[in-house]
Formats: sequence, structure tokens, C-alpha cells
Amino acid sequence: MTTPRTLTQAEHNAINAVTIAVGVLGVIGFVNSFKKVMDAAAPTFGALASTVPLGIDLGILAFSALDIVLARLEMRIVWLRLIPWALTGATVYLNIADEETLFSVVAHATLPLLWVVAVEVGAHVVRKRARLSNPTRMDKIRVSRWILAPMRTFGLWRRMVLWEIRSYPAALGRERDRVLAKTDLQDQHGRLWRWKATLSFPLFSGHLT
Repeated sequence: MTTPRTLTQAEHNAINAVTIAVGVLGVIGFVNSFKKVMDAAAPTFGALASTVPLGIDLGILAFSALDIVLARLEMRIVWLRLIPWALTGATVYLNIADEETLFSVVAHATLPLLWVVAVEVGAHVVRKRARLSNPTRMDKIRVSRWILAPMRTFGLWRRMVLWEIRSYPAALGRERDRVLAKTDLQDQHGRLWRWKATLSFPLFSGHLT
């Protein structure tokens, strides 16, 4: 099974720099979105107006974090990701609802998106690393192999599932051994190798299909 490779020091430094930059952009988007939504909510919520943008933005962060935790525990709920997306749509709408010019609409829509994109990127990275570290995860077969040899690739995928072979390289090794054994039996027994080989290799021939 494929596992995450160890990052070099240069890669760690680059990741830290990108993380800081994305975090700053996210904070800028959060601050601007917070002020805009709070002002819009003031006539309705009064002194509690600040809880509206705070609740929405924390909801995006909390449900994204919950999705990560459940993925790590192998209990992920697919539709759970719809909640941060819905909250994102809500905060963008609240930011542009009373805007009249194209500039103000784009500006107020972009700023909150900086915050939610920062959260989503971080969540994606953690989920990806968690999946790669999961010992029960099954490797994917390359798309190019599906295109070049769809039927044979389906057979390989089927054997991976049936025999719980989680490593793609290991599955390729077994497939190579299977093809060589099948070729050897065909050379020995001809076209009727399936029936003749059953008499000579009662346990082995069943694995060649």
C-alpha cells in the first residue's frame, strides 16, 4: 500500500510559508466578512448581531474539522461536507445581499471566500494524509491502465477486491506471476489447458481465472 513519503526540510519550509500565507488571507477574509455580516444583522439581532457571522464562520471550521476526524476514524459521512459548502454559500450571500455595484459584489464575495478556501484546503490536506496513512485503504489503479487495457484492468481490480490485496504494486506482482503461470500451462497442455491442468494442479489452476 502506498504511504506518504517523508518530506524534505525544504518542502517543510515551503509548506510552512504557504500555510502562513493562506492563514493570513483567511484571517483577512474572516475579519471583513465578520464586519459586513454583523452590520447587516444588527437591525434584526441587535446586541447579538456578532453571533451571526461568528456562528456561520465557526460552523464552517467546526464541520470541516468534524469531517477530518470522522475520516481519520474511518466513519466518514459523505454528505457532511455539504454543510460547510452550504454555510459558505450563506456567508457569501449575506455579504453581497445589499450590494448594488459589480465591484462591491465581487469584493464582498471574494473576501469571505478567502476564509472558507483556507479552511477547505487545510481540511483536504489532512484528509489526504489520513487516507494515505490508513492501513485498510486500497490503492487505486492508474487511470492510464484503465484506458489502455480496460478488461484486463477490471480483472486486476476484481482480484484485488476479492483477495483483499491493498497494494497496487503487490497486485501487479501477483498478476505477472499469474500470467506467467497461465502461459506455462498453455505451453504444456495446449488449448485444453484449463481442463487438463485441473488434473495436475487442482489447487493452483482455480486461481488463474
